[in-house]
Amino acid sequence: MKKATSSPLMWPEAWQRTPAAKRLPFADARKGMPLPAAVKRLKRVLEGLGAGQVIVSLNAEPRRLREAVTPQDPGAAVYFSLGSQHYVLACDRWQRAGDNVIALARHIRTVAASLEHLGIGLLAQAFAGYAGSPPPPDVSGTSRGWRVVLHIRSSEGITVEHINARYRALAKKLHPDQPTGSHGAMTELNLARAAALRELRR
Repeated sequence: MKKATSSPLMWPEAWQRTPAAKRLPFADARKGMPLPAAVKRLKRVLEGLGAGQVIVSLNAEPRRLREAVTPQDPGAAVYFSLGSQHYVLACDRWQRAGDNVIALARHIRTVAASLEHLGIGLLAQAFAGYAGSPPPPDVSGTSRGWRVVLHIRSSEGITVEHINARYRALAKKLHPDQPTGSHGAMTELNLARAAALRELRR
């Protein structure tokens, strides 16, 4: 199975977001699974179904999954294919990213198990309601350019602190929970920040 983690979070446009104030602690909070282990479990569930092109999309960079990361936005999305059809599921009902990943794994496992138990229909039919676009590619940035999105002039020098400060200021306006925000604007902002930090590390 190919690399299956993507950052920043690519939330599917057709899916509603849960307002931050309405997110809940997971029912199994005392047994909360760390985010890296949750991602591995989700990948194993999909691997068992023969899924391909799996991408678990989070606001946590793949190289940091071994660390105790706690993304500010705990949403998780998973893109995968069965045969030639692409599917996407997303969850942000819970307060921790690992719990949202586990919720996705449990839901997929439950759908597949009920199909196997009852013997009704095909696997592709069971996931028909989740048909979606192909997995997001590894994106190097946004079409407008990260400096434009982050409002950083070409003459300005950049530091990690500078990028993150500008990101936080803009996120307060562009987050979908805000009247002036939207999913598209926040996705573009996330991509711009990721591209800026990549350029800084070169």
